[in-house]
Formats: sequence, C-alpha cells, structure tokens
Amino acid sequence: MKNIEKITNVFRKLTKCWSYIGAAGLFIMVALTFVDVILRYFVKSPITGSQEIAQFMMIITMFCGMPYAAAIGALLAVDALTAKFNATVRRIMKIVFYAACTITAALMCIKNFEQFVYYLDNPMLKSTILHWPYSPFYAVTTIGLGLLTIELALEVICLILNVESQVKKKAEEEAVVNE
Repeated sequence: MKNIEKITNVFRKLTKCWSYIGAAGLFIMVALTFVDVILRYFVKSPITGSQEIAQFMMIITMFCGMPYAAAIGALLAVDALTAKFNATVRRIMKIVFYAACTITAALMCIKNFEQFVYYLDNPMLKSTILHWPYSPFYAVTTIGLGLLTIELALEVICLILNVESQVKKKAEEEAVVNE
C-alpha cells in the first residue's frame, strides 16, 4: 500500500509540472487575443494567424491540464445523483466510471499516437495560415492522454485498494477552505 501511495504521489507531481505547460499555453492564448483585439481596433491590422495560434494554444492548455485535473479530483461529477447512495455504492460507481474513462483515454491516446506518426511521416501537411507542422501538437495530445490514462488507472487502483493520495487530500482541503 505504501508503494502505490509513493508511485501515485510522484506521478501526480509529474502531472502538476506538465500542467504548467498548459498554464503557459493559456497565458499565451489570452495575451495574444488581447493584443490582437487592440491591434484590430487601433491599428486596423490584426496579427496574422492569431486564430490559428489560439487554436493550438487551446490544444496545449487542455491536454496539459487534463491529467492534473484528474489528479486533484477536479473531474466533473453529478453530486445530486451520487449523494443518494451509500459510501460503498459510490466507491463502486467511481471504480466503474474511472475504469471506463481509463479505457477511453487509452484508446484516444493510441489513436492520437497514430496521427502523430502520420503527420511526422507527412511533413508537407501543415496548418493553413502559418504553415506549422501538426506533429508537435499531436505529440502534446498523445503525451497528455497518456498521462491522463496513467492518472486514471492509478485512481482505479487507489479506489480498489482504498488508498487516497496526499495530493488529492490536500486539494480537497483547499477546496473546502475556499468555499
């Protein structure tokens, strides 16, 4: 049990570091949009490719942030439905839900990896305006989905063994304090 806690806590620290890349993507997207709006209004000349850059930053933000959101338990839940059941039934429901999500994320990761290899093998396929290759963005989605898959699998294992990580406990305590 101690080993799974150590593995989970180390992995959750890794997903937190990965989420900083997503935060940087979010900052770039917001700053770019702000500057683009200012330039459109005052100079009447928008930044070329700003929409394309914003789309790529959305990909980075989402796929870098998802694993950490799962790590701290920030995934969506329907409390109105689950609150009607006792703790054992809720735990079983969580195990089934997280197992299904793990399988889905793993299948998406495999498909994204195939797309990554495809775009790596076909470098002439690029974005429309800026002509950026797609492969780095498929690499980000593949890594993000891979981390999400591992995170969800660790959560299933923790639920089965009835172990809760210190990262999730701390996140739940901070959520209670912020309310």
